[in-house]
Amino acid sequence: MAVRPAYFVREAASNLGRNFLMFVAAAVAVAISLSLFGAVLLFQRIVSNVTTQWQNDVVMNVFLKDDAAANSADVKRIGEEIQGYKEVKGVTYVTKNEAYDEFRTMFGNQPELVESVTPETLPASFRVSLNDNDTLETVQDRIRTISGVDEVNSAVEQVKSIQRVLTYLQVGVMIAGIVLLVSSVVLISNTIRLAIFARRKEIAIMKLVGATNWFIRWPFLLEGAAAGIVGVGLAVALTFLIRYLLTGWESIRFVPLNIPFGYMLWPVTIVLVLVAMLISVGGTAWALRRYLDV
Repeated sequence: MAVRPAYFVREAASNLGRNFLMFVAAAVAVAISLSLFGAVLLFQRIVSNVTTQWQNDVVMNVFLKDDAAANSADVKRIGEEIQGYKEVKGVTYVTKNEAYDEFRTMFGNQPELVESVTPETLPASFRVSLNDNDTLETVQDRIRTISGVDEVNSAVEQVKSIQRVLTYLQVGVMIAGIVLLVSSVVLISNTIRLAIFARRKEIAIMKLVGATNWFIRWPFLLEGAAAGIVGVGLAVALTFLIRYLLTGWESIRFVPLNIPFGYMLWPVTIVLVLVAMLISVGGTAWALRRYLDV
């Protein structure tokens, strides 16, 4: 039997009209599951950004006792000793007034907190960067033994905590996405199954007059593909919306939430399209194999 693309398109459109609500449900399920899958990719990029920032920008804060900070000789001695460590890349001294200026900038939207603090209540400190962050704990322990040093800390534990939270969130979203992906396959399969059942007599007659298996299958494949196309279109839009919301979210300080537009346009979109094709073709093929005796 001759292949007529226009016929296949008309038949697929007719099937969609008969089972419109099921088609919408399948497309929405595809959109939601792919959106969660896209969110997993975004969280993966954020975790990567956090890791890169930790590897490149970890700085130790070495807070001085007030009596040592008030003595320029002690400040010089402590700074030179830290700078003399082979693991240390750079040392910067931050006075009480400089620390206060940074505090006001950081908490400028909380005037009550700023008013409760004065330069004298904040400690002077050295900010120490390392050549290799793997030596951080060793260097911290050595600096704590220097006379005049009050406390040594860094953001390593906080960064690791953020990484753990993002990883757990990523796994949770991935599990939800997989469950919805399976649901999408089932919904698409049921949509095709209903279309097959509605046309069972017509299909039987077509077989009697010599229609090939693929001639019967093509309209249903187009119907499943349509659900995938609509779903991936919505999913891409939702994923871009998630990216926009993350970019504008300022609630988490020091966490690089910005996702490059190029990463969104190519890797994320391409992956979503490929997964949508797999879902739509897989769900349709499953229905045809199981419910269409051709």
